[in-house]
Amino acid sequence: MTMKRRLLPLLLLCAATPVAAQDASSYEGITWRQVAERGIEVRGGEATTTVDAPIARVLEQVRDYASYDDYLPHFRQSRVLGERGDRALVYLQVEVLHGAATLWAQVAIRAREENGKHTIEARMMRGNMDAFLARWEVEAVSESRTRVTFTLAADPQIPAPDSVVAGENEKFAKKAIRALRNRLRGS
Repeated sequence: MTMKRRLLPLLLLCAATPVAAQDASSYEGITWRQVAERGIEVRGGEATTTVDAPIARVLEQVRDYASYDDYLPHFRQSRVLGERGDRALVYLQVEVLHGAATLWAQVAIRAREENGKHTIEARMMRGNMDAFLARWEVEAVSESRTRVTFTLAADPQIPAPDSVVAGENEKFAKKAIRALRNRLRGS
């Protein structure tokens, strides 16, 4: 094999790398990254986008906990066990590893508003994970546009390196934001 033929695959790989690296943090109006959450060993994922919907409509969808299994990827169950005011107790069940494992949690959800920013946070009370936190942050950009951030830090009790779990948290955060945006668009 000539030197040119041996170098061609390497050159093609190198030429494609900057595009992939650039797309790794922002695509289709969604930005994402890994984040550290206090009290959770594995890094979480965070994704943000701006949706063409008024804040009231976004909050209505995000606070409709029973509908999560209708539009969020991998959700198999989402049942409201109790709700009073700005608090709720919800049972969630999610398939991971292409259906090979099921994660579940009973989460306490608390919604609050401070300076125009609405935060809806779910923390695991019990379940088959070492830790679970999910948080929506919602704030109006204008009367008809709303910025939404979703953070997920799940530490399942499965033998996987922390880097793999962190990557999955990041990927799921991005998918959740995309699913919410599509749901608000009606598609």
